[in-house]
Amino acid sequence: MKAGKIIAWTLVTAIGLFGIYAGVGIKKLMSICYNITKYKLVKIDLEYIYINFTLTLKNKSFLKVGIEGYNFDVYLNNKFIAALSSKKHKEIAGEGISVIDIPLKVSYLKTFKTVGGNEILNAFTEKKFERIFVTLKGTFSGSVLKVPVKVPVDYKITLEEIIKIMDAPASVPC
Repeated sequence: MKAGKIIAWTLVTAIGLFGIYAGVGIKKLMSICYNITKYKLVKIDLEYIYINFTLTLKNKSFLKVGIEGYNFDVYLNNKFIAALSSKKHKEIAGEGISVIDIPLKVSYLKTFKTVGGNEILNAFTEKKFERIFVTLKGTFSGSVLKVPVKVPVDYKITLEEIIKIMDAPASVPC
């Protein structure tokens, strides 16, 4: 009977320690770092502007993370201009770095009406690029040890910073 109790307590302790280990890893995942590290103007046609941007992610957790997709709303000067979503799977090694390419298609006529074309044009003519800013709000969906996790994203960047990124080599977040 004594051996049975020892085995039971050993099993309970192991499960408890694994739970703590996983909990710490998931908590670290919630503080995942991300930066936009590259922009590319793909094309402009009569109605849309197509931009690809690269989001670099740093997994602070010691556990492997599976990114299952994302849902973002895109704002220009605090006005909604587009929604982005993907269900592409991406693995990030424990304490590793990965990149996600995100395509953006925006109707510039609709955007100018929403944001105010004069505001944008004035900022361009006066070269006040810090007055124009883009915000991403939403979540990454992922999993750690098969446990689903949502990581909030609230990222703001000015056009001035975007121009600097386009001219500079990619950097690692955090």
